[in-house]
Amino acid sequence: MRTAGLAIALVVAGCVTAAAQELEPRSYSPEPIGTTLVIGGFGRSQGAILLDPSLDVDNVEGDLWIATSGIGRVFGVAGRQARVLAVVPVAWGTIAGDVRGEAQQQDLAGLVDPRIKLTIGLRGAPALKPADFARAPRRVIVGASVTVMPPWGQYERTRLVNLGYNRWGIKPELGVSHQIGPWTLEGYAGVWWFSTNSAYYPGGARKQQDPVRASSAS
Repeated sequence: MRTAGLAIALVVAGCVTAAAQELEPRSYSPEPIGTTLVIGGFGRSQGAILLDPSLDVDNVEGDLWIATSGIGRVFGVAGRQARVLAVVPVAWGTIAGDVRGEAQQQDLAGLVDPRIKLTIGLRGAPALKPADFARAPRRVIVGASVTVMPPWGQYERTRLVNLGYNRWGIKPELGVSHQIGPWTLEGYAGVWWFSTNSAYYPGGARKQQDPVRASSAS
C-alpha cells in the first residue's frame, strides 16, 4: 500500500529535537592505549511518536526492531589518551497513523544515521600502556569530544517516513570523570548543530533545526 502522508523524523541512535539529556556511561573514563572496544545491542521500540504539530497526522505509533553495532580504539595523541568510536544502528518495522482521518501504515527497513565520536583527555588522562595504566593513580579527568552524525541513513526525498535525517549533525562536548572506589562519576555537556535538509518532503522543501543542548550526569 502506498503511504501518502505519514510523517516522522526518526533517529533511533538517540538524536533529540529539544533540550534534553543524553546518557553514555564511561564516556571519559581512562583506558590503556591499544584497547579495542566492541559494541553490540538489540532491542525493540513500541509506542506513540510525536510529530511536527503542523502536519495533519494523528495517532502515530511505531513498532521497530533495532540492532546496533560499533567498534572503537584507544590511542595516544601528543601524550594524551584519545579514543575514536563508531556506532552503526539498523532498524526495521512499521509506522502507522491517521492521515487526514484515514488509517495508513508503512514498512521501514535500513540503516539509521551512524555516529562517529572522537574523544581526547585534556587533563588527568595521559596515554599509558596497560602495565603503566594499572599502576597509575586515578585522578579527576577533564576531556573534550566531537561527535559527527553523517547523513548515511535510509532516506528518500519523496517519502515522509525515513530512518535518516538527510543532514549532517555535529556535537562538540566537554566532560568530567572521576573514579571513587568502584564507582565512576561523570558529567558532560555539549550542543548539537545541524545542517539544512534541502530535500524534505515532498522532495524540494527545506527543513532547518535550531541547535540543541545535550547534557547528562551519571
